[in-house]
Amino acid sequence: MQKSSLVRRLLIFNGIIVLVAVLMGFLQSILFNWNLPFSVISLYAFFGISSIFIVTGLELLYTVMPNNTGYGFLVGMFIKMGLFMMIFYSKMLELKSILLLDKIFILIPLFVFLILETLVVSNLLMQKTDKQ
Repeated sequence: MQKSSLVRRLLIFNGIIVLVAVLMGFLQSILFNWNLPFSVISLYAFFGISSIFIVTGLELLYTVMPNNTGYGFLVGMFIKMGLFMMIFYSKMLELKSILLLDKIFILIPLFVFLILETLVVSNLLMQKTDKQ
């Protein structure tokens, strides 16, 4: 993979992640103006920043070891979930009960960014099969 192609792909995928984080966070906080026990913006910021790190790491890993890109994706997911639990779960333990709506608001950004990261990995793996 050429260096200009790598930079272009990183700019495109990370730009999409930033755009989705800003739009979804803004829309969810404006459209659903409920009194949530956590900040929706902080959730989208966490998942957006972690997705940027994961996508950048996967692109760089693909240039060095293309066969291990899938494993790198799994490691990134475990690290992201561990950090999420350390940062946000302690705040949720302070609550007596978490409503179903609050749980859904946590799952929305989780799945949105998981889908984006999965698309990046599948795109990289498809490139690998096209080269063979």
